[in-house]
Amino acid sequence: MNLARQEIRQLKSAVEVAERRYQDEYIQSTLQIRSAYEQAEAVKSKCAQREAELAEELKRTKAEAEVLAKDMKLLKISRSLSQI
Repeated sequence: MNLARQEIRQLKSAVEVAERRYQDEYIQSTLQIRSAYEQAEAVKSKCAQREAELAEELKRTKAEAEVLAKDMKLLKISRSLSQI
């Protein structure tokens, strides 16, 4: 009878240790997932910000190109008129 009780105690102890280990691993896993999610959100935010910056730069560059194209037209007209 004593042997059975001792074995039951050992099994209960083993179950408690396994449950504790499971809880620790679950918490660790949850923290890792949360950290990965936060990192993904940070990268996503930086990408959106960079995309907005590049869109603005593209807009400025297109405007500059239009001004240069108009200047070139005016220069060609001016040269044509000076040859007359």
